Amino acid sequence: MAESSKVEDLGKLSMIELKDILHRENELLKNSKLINKLPDKGESIKLFRARVEKEIEFRDELGEIEESFSNLPLGDKHEQKLYCMETAPRKERYKPFATLNKTLEVPPESNAFKLMEDCSRTNKPVQMINLPESIEILKEQDEKVKEEQMRAREKRLIEKLLADAAKYDSSSEYEDDTDTEY
Repeated sequence: MAESSKVEDLGKLSMIELKDILHRENELLKNSKLINKLPDKGESIKLFRARVEKEIEFRDELGEIEESFSNLPLGDKHEQKLYCMETAPRKERYKPFATLNKTLEVPPESNAFKLMEDCSRTNKPVQMINLPESIEILKEQDEKVKEEQMRAREKRLIEKLLADAAKYDSSSEYEDDTDTEY
């Protein structure tokens, strides 16, 4: 019974494990004293055993089907067709910045043409750098990001403090008016 509560997906177990579980469940069901003490009188054990038996039968049938398919003669034409269906067509690898240098049929006086010219002038070719240099650049970029985040936090904090101070000043003016005696 403890095994049935632990096993959720029988499809993930091997055939040996399934047969072992089936043997244990059968041994449990043979123990009539134990079965009579259970609240459900062993119904859950019987249900789990039935699930294990169905899985074992399914695997046996699947093995027979696989064996029958392996004995089918296929001609060269069929094998080539299956091979073509299984292999995915090769796609050309994406190359960054490769498409930016190609020009389309765009009139020279349009804004898009000017923008494309600006992009082609500012884009530099990709440079290969070694790993330590790359790590150093990443660290520098990370430091810059952290500095910008700190500046933004400082700015928000100052704005909040100024707003709180203005709120405090305006509330203290009203308090001063109420303290005076008439």
